[in-house]
Amino acid sequence: MVSGTPMYMPPECFKRNKPSEATDIWSMGITILEALTGKPAWNSMVRVPGNTCRQPDGFRERKLLGSVKLLNTMELKELVISMLNYSATDRPSGSHVLQTLCKQLSA
Repeated sequence: MVSGTPMYMPPECFKRNKPSEATDIWSMGITILEALTGKPAWNSMVRVPGNTCRQPDGFRERKLLGSVKLLNTMELKELVISMLNYSATDRPSGSHVLQTLCKQLSA
């Protein structure tokens, strides 16, 4: 069974992998993107053949990253892009995210 809010779920959750810190990093990346751009990360949901749940439209094509262009600093763009890496093992740690965000807020 897949559980979670599909608009905030990372790719590995749609494959029914166990949640991890990387799962939370993806969800936080989506939340940061929406908070800073004022726009939803995804516009709609679609049913994927062979899958029992819906995925965000454009999920497989990575259409989401177009919204990253709206972020105001390169370091913030790079952070969000790394948080939304399709490979869970390539996402940053929670401490790295916190450190980078604190640096951005104090700038």
